[in-house]
Amino acid sequence: MFENVKNFLTAHQRVASFSAIFLGFIVDSLTLPRVDVLWGNILLLFYIVVAATSIYFINLGYYARTKSAIQERMMPFLPFLIQFSFGALFSGYFIFYARSASLGASTIFLLMLVVLLFGNEFFKSRYQRLEFQTSILFLAIFFFAIFYTPIVMKEIGASVFILSGVVSLLIIGVFLFFVSRALGQAFWSIEKVIFRSILGVYLFLNILYFTNIIPPIPLSLKESGVYHNLVKTTDGTYLVLSPHHAWYDLKEIYYPVFKRYQGEPAYFFSAVFSPTDLNTKVLHEWQYFDEEKREWTTTDRLRMEIIGGREGGYRGYSMKQSLVPGNYRVNVVTLRGQILGRTNFSVINVAEKQNLEMRTLGE
Repeated sequence: MFENVKNFLTAHQRVASFSAIFLGFIVDSLTLPRVDVLWGNILLLFYIVVAATSIYFINLGYYARTKSAIQERMMPFLPFLIQFSFGALFSGYFIFYARSASLGASTIFLLMLVVLLFGNEFFKSRYQRLEFQTSILFLAIFFFAIFYTPIVMKEIGASVFILSGVVSLLIIGVFLFFVSRALGQAFWSIEKVIFRSILGVYLFLNILYFTNIIPPIPLSLKESGVYHNLVKTTDGTYLVLSPHHAWYDLKEIYYPVFKRYQGEPAYFFSAVFSPTDLNTKVLHEWQYFDEEKREWTTTDRLRMEIIGGREGGYRGYSMKQSLVPGNYRVNVVTLRGQILGRTNFSVINVAEKQNLEMRTLGE
């Protein structure tokens, strides 16, 4: 049976590679809940360990002058394990980071994750090279540290991100130490390429973070919207007034028109998820599009406290009274400007009060 599996993997490498990627994505979709759930993060750590172990032994087998019987039997399976592990890791990261991403602000980053996920097969020839293997492994470790370090430290910010980078460098350094001991001269002949590749990945992710392209994980925007009135009830739910629209009216859902009657204010509601014990602050950034300057102008930046742990997100709202007809948007951002989400809408004045329905939020 062992030989049959080995022969199948050898003869159907492309099918096996895509199957590994697809299987990893399905496993992650079914098993990864909230970003702060321990067993979900243990699963991701397990994938990292499997990838690192496979990289270690595949290179040990490749550079060894003589191979043991166990090495000979395992070598055909190791590339499959590497691709499965990286496929599962990057699909899991895509699931987690996409929850925290504003599509407009983080499109580049999410596309990068998609390339890493589905580019597994196209990187197959590069996976034979230790320098490429370790670069992808370091990237996977850094991605994990970016969202897990804030959970452990119970805070977010630039200093926590820098700490996650230092921890990632230490981990990959320990891994390379053991690899260098095992490979000897074969490792030292390419050490500069490996170190330059890791440094390049480190600098690249720092650029993405400090230009606010990386989403503000582990925070995520669970719900948001603009309403005509809002009241918080004694049981903690929110009653809002909004016009009725059909589920298929995508324009009204994604770019609603706020029909303002007799100078009524607009209420913006948001529910932001934060891991347990990670309490922080976010801003509701109200912006108006200046038609003359052809640019978005910030009119208000209202701070909201976030208390972590609530499954549906910590809820809050802001209100704006002074509205002139035109295009508006409200950004939900961290204190350093990372965008959690954005709601676009337009405002027009109307002479007659429209029919509004009451809805309950935050149940």
